[in-house]
Parts: sequence; structure tokens; C-alpha cells
Amino acid sequence: MATFSISSSIHVNVPLEVAFAYVADLTRHGEWNPGLRVTAISDSSITVGSRFQSVGHIMGWEIHDELCVMEYQLPVRFAFLVKSLFGEELTHEFMFQPKDSGTLVMRTAIAFPELADRECEVLTLIAICPEPFRLLPSVSR
Repeated sequence: MATFSISSSIHVNVPLEVAFAYVADLTRHGEWNPGLRVTAISDSSITVGSRFQSVGHIMGWEIHDELCVMEYQLPVRFAFLVKSLFGEELTHEFMFQPKDSGTLVMRTAIAFPELADRECEVLTLIAICPEPFRLLPSVSR
């Protein structure tokens, strides 16, 4: 199956556990992605299978998606699946490594064929992959 992916990484001056906790709290993603609101559907703490709903605004469109945590390996790996109401899927994978008294955060977004074949949505994917960690230095330790 063909896929489209885009990867980025950033070094942040916070401990591994702090970086992981910030990224794994999907309800905080609106802090670094303006126009995005994520709410929990699941009642428990974040684990594999936890579900969320998101509402985002991209290029004037209101987008409603369902999110599901796919991997939760504290403090080294976190991944979640985004399913649009149109059935398209996008996976966000985050890897965390200690580096230079901080953390190297690596992110890969993977789109599956239905999404990858649409030029407009690929451009949207690129637009929503800016540096998500600009707020990490201000996160409470």
C-alpha cells in the first residue's frame, strides 16, 4: 500500500518525561496548533485505545476528526491515528531520545492512499506539521 510521510525533529531543553507528557496529552495540541480543539471521549487516563475528538480550522474549513491512541510507550514512543469523517486516515508517530541534557523529539506523519492521492490534503498535511514544541520550554516540570 502506498503512503505519504513527512518527518521532522527538534531538540527541546526539557527532560524526556516532560516532553513525552506534553505530546501525549492530546488535549494540549491546540496550544501549538492554533485553531485546533481536542476533547477526550475516553474517561480514563491516556493509554492505548484512548479516544478523542478534534475540531480544527484549516484554510477556512472546519474539520472534525476522531483520534485514537495507537502506541503509548512511556517515555520513548507515542502514536495516534486520526480518522476523518470521510474515512481518511493519518498517523502521527513521536519518538523521544535523551540528548544534550534535553530531549530529541522526532515526529513522522503518515498519510494513507486516500489522503496521499489528494494534492490539496497533502498540502494541508504539510501545513499542519510545523514545529509543535515551541511551548515546551515553558511547560511545568
